[in-house]
Amino acid sequence: MLSTESATGSTTDAASLAAKGPRPRRSAATWLFLGLLAVGAVCCVALIVYRARVPSGADEYGLVPTGDVATDAKAFLSAARGETATKPADNPLAQQLPSPLVGKTAPDFELVDTDGHHVALHELRHDGPVVVVFYYGYYCSHCVAQLFALEEDLPKFAKTGAHVVALSADPPETTAARFKQYGRFHFPVLSDRANKVAEQYGVYTRAKDDHEEDLKHGTFVIDPSGRIVWGRAGDRPFVDNQFLLNLIEQDDSPQRHKGTKSTSIK
Repeated sequence: MLSTESATGSTTDAASLAAKGPRPRRSAATWLFLGLLAVGAVCCVALIVYRARVPSGADEYGLVPTGDVATDAKAFLSAARGETATKPADNPLAQQLPSPLVGKTAPDFELVDTDGHHVALHELRHDGPVVVVFYYGYYCSHCVAQLFALEEDLPKFAKTGAHVVALSADPPETTAARFKQYGRFHFPVLSDRANKVAEQYGVYTRAKDDHEEDLKHGTFVIDPSGRIVWGRAGDRPFVDNQFLLNLIEQDDSPQRHKGTKSTSIK
């Protein structure tokens, strides 16, 4: 049985609550503020998870440089090919711009390889088409990845009668040293000091006024007559060799069938 005091207290509390009326509802501004806090919390959690899964210094594929050019290049090549296979929109073709030189005569060049031999474009294209690649240099493992891809498919290019040649501003001594460290390629890798040839092909722009210098990746297919039949430039290396092989095979011009010598250079 409740005491008179307890009953009186309960009555008083009830009366007090009744006097205060119903609890006021939160305003729209309050709900908005709470919502923003919730979104911020979710973003913080997502960032923490991302940082835990993707180490600091990772590239767009989540790859962390190891300091070994060959290892990093092959890892990038595998990731880039996987992306192209699963995401057609990320194909390197979609990320590069057609060269305005397509259909025009390719600027000729004669440069030195790692053995001190002079290699000229007009001599390479004498008996077949030539695939000319501009890469940044051995300091860029992503760039060297394209050379590894070309090395893998070199027998296929040889079967079409096409030559492959790569150019960068690296001195011959630097490239030769990297060959000893990581292995050489069996196509000419030439030294384009100061990017003079790259500038002629429109993949390098010198610094001028308030514009910084700009160097891009470039890939060109040149037929035996010296005409550029295909060319692209962009911020990523082009690794879709099958596209290049199909392009060369589809070229039924008499010039393409002038010879079938190997692309390899000893």
